[in-house]
Amino acid sequence: MLRFDLHRDDVTGGWRWQGSCWRFGSSWIAPVRSAALRRESRLGRDATVAVREIRPGGDFTELTLGADGVVALTAGPLGVVPLYVAACGERLIGSWDPVDLASFAEPDDLSPAVVTRLLTRRHRYSTATLFSRITRLTAGATMQWHRTSGLRLRYPAPASHVSEPRRLRWGADPVAHFATLMNQVVHDALDGLRGAVAAELSGGLDSANVAVSAAALSSGQVLSAGLIVAGRAGLAQEIRRRIIVDHLGLRDLTVPANDHLPLSPGGPRTADRTHYPDTDVYQEAFDALRGRLRAAGARVVLTGYGGDEIMSRTPAERPRPTTPPRLPPWLDQHARDALADIDADCSPVTAVALPTLVVFSARHPTYLRAGLWPIAPFTAPQLSRFGRSLPVAWRTGKELLRQRLARTGLPTTVTHPRRPESFAATMNRALRRHALALLADMLERSVLIDRGFVRRTAIAHLHRRARDGGTMPPLVYDMLALDIGIRSMCTAAAAGREGSCASSTPNR
Repeated sequence: MLRFDLHRDDVTGGWRWQGSCWRFGSSWIAPVRSAALRRESRLGRDATVAVREIRPGGDFTELTLGADGVVALTAGPLGVVPLYVAACGERLIGSWDPVDLASFAEPDDLSPAVVTRLLTRRHRYSTATLFSRITRLTAGATMQWHRTSGLRLRYPAPASHVSEPRRLRWGADPVAHFATLMNQVVHDALDGLRGAVAAELSGGLDSANVAVSAAALSSGQVLSAGLIVAGRAGLAQEIRRRIIVDHLGLRDLTVPANDHLPLSPGGPRTADRTHYPDTDVYQEAFDALRGRLRAAGARVVLTGYGGDEIMSRTPAERPRPTTPPRLPPWLDQHARDALADIDADCSPVTAVALPTLVVFSARHPTYLRAGLWPIAPFTAPQLSRFGRSLPVAWRTGKELLRQRLARTGLPTTVTHPRRPESFAATMNRALRRHALALLADMLERSVLIDRGFVRRTAIAHLHRRARDGGTMPPLVYDMLALDIGIRSMCTAAAAGREGSCASSTPNR
């Protein structure tokens, strides 16, 4: 929620609000501007500035400039938009957008554990980022910086969650109670907002439940938006979405995912366009959708993120433990050695489920770039507690969510789809169309190959396979996207820094 560039000599200065940011000397602190947020400040010798969501119990980021020269950063518990921070000599630079810190991206500073997490889809929520000089301020964490002692970071204590499901009282109606909770959360999110409210609508159970509450509680017509996936799944998805849109009286926008394939030339994720590698897999298509939402007047977007987590089974309730994807055969020794550190320095249990926070870190900066503020009602503490407390029968297959939709009058086509939406056909098309050229590019210039994370011989094999029309394993995408993104950040650092740290302006 903040971007800043602080010089040590300005920390104890006379900070004032000027135009779009707080300023003193050569330093500045710029809040995200959104109808869903408010800025706060207490200026003086010990100055504190903050940005908070206007909804009750919403997220926040707070920055304190101490009279002793210590800068303290505190992140709220919901992790909606993490803050990325880097120290450079006498300066502390931070931003919700990691691209702003590209000057701190060096190939020699790559974190082996984080690189390996992304290569193998073993994602973890941590303060560690791809580059060791860039730190992520995670949900509930605190950070202190002083010109002599440097950065000190502390995770919060583990959050308490429901440890096991409870029995329902006789006559209890969990569907009605869930509807009441969801309506209250959505009401609080929308209360006081100006401008169009949008709801992402995939055609799935999570987003449909959010849309039901938004349509019932909004003072105006709700704008819905979604990507249409390819193949037969896309045809079924379009039917479901049309039923939901008509039933709720939504104003709908759609973007075909196949029109904006991942890693398309000229898109937002190419080696010559600076971008952070750990982002939304389908960013190209979602960027197009977010652009249409902004043009239609939306300023806040309700999402279905977090529904999977509050309806999931506990490890003890699963018939067999879940296993991560098999290791890709192209991992080189440096990545294999780093597998032992995959779980090192991870965040403790937080108020929001850790997998949801991983999604927030990857996707939410792109909402802010589009001028949109994302709100995920399923992450509200009261909904999370309720979902985790339910007997397993209500969580299995998201039975609770299905029954709530059925009670609103939606048919089984929506509540029990035979063919749920899937991006598999879109990803297959992207790899068929773009993998050959991108693999050839990796053989010419690749940070992952040069640093011993990926074997050159394996990439050459994949290149021949793509040239002969063979199918690509899905993890090829992860490798390509990671290599391209790292190169884009490192190229920007080399071009703009030349040994000194650099920062963007507050007016971007």
